[in-house]
Parts: sequence; C-alpha cells; structure tokens
Amino acid sequence: PRTALVCLMIAVLGVFLLTAVRHRISLIEQVPLDRPILTLEDKAGEMIRGFGYEEEPADIYTTLAQDTDATAYIVREDESPERWSVLSEPGQAALYYFHRQGERKLVKLSAVGGISASRPSPRAGDITLWTDLTGRLRYFVAHAAGFEFEPDPASAPDEAWAELFSAAGLDIATFEPTEPTLQPMVFADSRAAWSGVIPFRNDLPVRVEAAALRGKPVFFNLLTPEDNRWEPVDEAAVVPSTALVTTTSTIILILLLGAAGFTVFLALRNRRMGRGDGRGALRLAVALAILYMLYWALTGHHVAAVGGELIMIYIALGTSLSLGLLIWVLYMALEPYGRKFWPEAMVGWTRMLAGRFRDPLVARDLLFGFTFSIGLLTLQHLNHIVPETLGLAAPAPQPYGLGSILGTRIALGSLILGPLNSVAGPQTHFTLLRVARLILRKQWLANIAFVLLVIVASMTQVLATSGGKVEPVQLLVGATLGGATGILIVILLTRFGLLAAAGNIFFANLLAAYPLTFDPSRPYFSTGLAGIGLALLFAFLVFRGALAGRSFHAGAFLDG
Repeated sequence: PRTALVCLMIAVLGVFLLTAVRHRISLIEQVPLDRPILTLEDKAGEMIRGFGYEEEPADIYTTLAQDTDATAYIVREDESPERWSVLSEPGQAALYYFHRQGERKLVKLSAVGGISASRPSPRAGDITLWTDLTGRLRYFVAHAAGFEFEPDPASAPDEAWAELFSAAGLDIATFEPTEPTLQPMVFADSRAAWSGVIPFRNDLPVRVEAAALRGKPVFFNLLTPEDNRWEPVDEAAVVPSTALVTTTSTIILILLLGAAGFTVFLALRNRRMGRGDGRGALRLAVALAILYMLYWALTGHHVAAVGGELIMIYIALGTSLSLGLLIWVLYMALEPYGRKFWPEAMVGWTRMLAGRFRDPLVARDLLFGFTFSIGLLTLQHLNHIVPETLGLAAPAPQPYGLGSILGTRIALGSLILGPLNSVAGPQTHFTLLRVARLILRKQWLANIAFVLLVIVASMTQVLATSGGKVEPVQLLVGATLGGATGILIVILLTRFGLLAAAGNIFFANLLAAYPLTFDPSRPYFSTGLAGIGLALLFAFLVFRGALAGRSFHAGAFLDG
C-alpha cells in the first residue's frame, strides 16, 4: 500500500506542478486569447456580408489553427531568450481563426486531416477567410457563382479595396501601390497590390495582394516575410538535384513494404501455428476500431444531409477497420516474441485484454504508468525551461489543449484520444525493443540501442526547431533529456510491462489534451479544471484498484 500511496502522491503533485509551469511552454497560454470562437464567427459573418456576399450559407466550419510559418520565422530571425514574448501582443500570428462556408454542405471525402481551404475541393459559392484572434482579416477567397443572370460591366474596385483594408485593420492611405505577384486561385477582373508595414505587429513589412470581380472582393492576402513567397523566385538559380531525395525515399518505401510483408507473414504464421493470442488481438483490434469511431463522431464535421453524412460514415468506418486490421497484424506478429523474452511484462496487459479490469495487477500497472508519465512530461517541460534558465533561446511553445478550447464536443473527443493512443502507441516502442532484441541478441544491447535512438531523435528535434542555429549546450541539453527519456521508457517497458506503457501514454495524452491553468481570467479556465479533475479522478481510481480491497487509512500505510 505504501508504494501505491507514493505513486498516487507523485501523480497528484505532478499534475499540480505541470499545471503551474504550463504557461511557460503552452502556446495558448502565451497568446491573447480573449475572444471566444463564437465571437470571431460572428465577426467573420459580418465581414463576409460587408464584402457583398449576403447569401445565407448552407454549412459553416470554424476552428483555431496554428501558423507554423510564423513560429518558424521567429526561430530563424530571433535567437534571443525573449523571442517568444511577441506572442503576447494582440497582432500575433502564431494562432489564427479559420472560417469556411459554402452554399452546399462541406462533405470531407478523405480520412486524413480536417476541413481546410482546399479540402473538400472548393465549389461555386464557397468562401474561406482567416483572421487573427482580434478579428482582423488576414486571408480571404471567394469562389463566385458560375453564371450571372444579368451581366454588367466590371465595377470600379476602389470600394472593395477600402473594405478589405478596413477589415484587416490597416489604413490604405499609408500603403504604396506595387505590382501584384500572386496569382489568385479564383477568376478576377481586377488585381492590385500595395507595400507597407503592419503597425500592430511592430511595423512588420507586408505586401497586400487583392483581387476583385465586378467590384466585389474575391481574394485578399497579407504577405509577410514569414511566407516563403515573400522573396521573388530567382529563375537563374541552380535547381538542386532531387536524385538523392528520390533514391532515399524509394529505399525507405521498399524497406517499409518489406517490413509490412514480413509482419503479415509472421502474423499468419503465428496464427496457423497457434502461437499468438488470437482472442486478445481481436479484442484489441475491435477496441481500436470502436475508439476511432467514437473519436470521429465527437470531433468530426457532420452535416444535416443523409447522403453526405453516409459518405463520411463509410470513410470513417473504413479507416477504423483498417486501423483495427493493422493493430491485429502487429499484435499477432510480435506478441509471441514479447511473451518469450519478457513474459512478466505481458501479464497485466494479457489480463486486461481478457476483460479482468478490476484485477489489482491491472490497476497496479496503470498506476505505475501514470507515475512514469509525470516524469516523462517533466522532461518535456524541462526541454523548454532549461534553455530559458541558461539564457538560451527556447523551442517553440506547444499547442497543448488547443482542440479542447473549441467546445465541449471536441473536449470529449480529446478524452477519447487518450485510450485510442494508449492502445496503439505502446506497440511502437515495444516493437522497436523487440526488433532490437532479435537483431542484437542481448537485452542490454537492445536497451542501449533504444536509448541511443531516442537521443538521436531528441537532438534532431532540437536542430529542426532551432532553424539550424543551435548552440552546443542546447544540443547537450537535448541529448541529456532525450537520454533520460529513453531510459525511463526502457525501464517502464521491461520492468513494468506493456500495460504500464499504455497507462503512461493515456495519462500524458490526457494532460496534454486539456489547457491546464490556474488563472481564472482565462476563457478556458473551466475546461482546464475539467482536465485536472479527470486526471486526479483516474489516478485515484487506479490507486483504489491497486489496493485490492485493502483499507487505505493512515495506520495501514504506516504498517506497510
């Protein structure tokens, strides 16, 4: 009982500690997120009607999105420890509001990604715009109707330009006309461009590109140095050869296909020889498929049209079945080797798949996983905090809890994402350890290889997030934290097992999916409290289960 109590205390104190420091590494904690998304939606509707598009849309999709180009630009241009302070300014560009509406239902015909400006393919009457979090226009495109009942000569677009600049919070009189450089993706009979600065973004240079059709705006874009189209294309520049990239991609594809074929061969061979846990694999596959469908039902965009909704149901169902089949193949192929090399690591997992959810060993493994997740999340947070403490530039803030602040339905979907990842996620680490064990023949060599792989991945991430400009001490910090992460994962998998690894991923996903904060002035404060409450509730439930019915009064713990 004392061990269980210590684990519970680590989990509880860890949740409060991570919440207390979350503001230092969380993107939504650093941006001025004062307006609810419904307010931004109303603002966008007024803007669209002001541009002359007064038809009532049949469908609307809205969200908050991260502008990775903006954060990458800050990384390239600013190496100071205070470089992320610009995110607290009202005109920041790291987060933006995305709005798309159409005269017909927005039916997504792909299983990957959400609705975007190009997915599903735009049709006549579709309108897409982006604004910053204060409601200032950043991007606009309108796909005009394919016919006109009363064709009129083109109208003067001057009023359209003025309306666009006003929506963007800019004064057209302070801008200099220039030649347009962007080709709008829609038909237009008037194009114009201006150069100037954005006063509410520290006078950031900007080129404003716009287009109109018969006096109505159809295109608007604020082009800043953050955009890769800011510099003109040098036609005389030598185009780098793509032979190396093509060859590498081909080799990787061949290796992946070979690995996939070998995995299928192992799965079928183990099933034929009666080696694998076929019942457990089937239950795992079904659980993954059901969890995906629940996640899609809660977070997907749905339409009030039978035909369109049925199409999206078929796509989601096909995706869930494909994921279930994939996990079945992986589990049937590798589970026998897991039982051979680490039989003790599979006990709790096997009991859970057998439906013994109240088994104390199942609760014990989950509790250990929750405890380890606090350590791993602490290392992730230190990856941001340590460089700041040393006076170095920290990596970009992470969008923790971004989806959950969009509404109750998305927040519930984030809750489903935890068990979904915890079912599929541990298989990756466990598979890497199994393969290393088969190749190197020695467990300690496999453990070292796995830790080295995590160190390399951590250093690669440091290089990728630093824009190629990195101090040796930053690489050292990344390698040290990566090594500590790899060691914890190895201990978790080999000592406590696959179920503990699943508990680790579940708890870590839960804490990352919600905007944890102690600041009651934040508009998502209640959502953050819900996340904290759920984490504490799950920790207490597995703690009670690990006690196996024993009393947990103070005397019992003192007696051991």
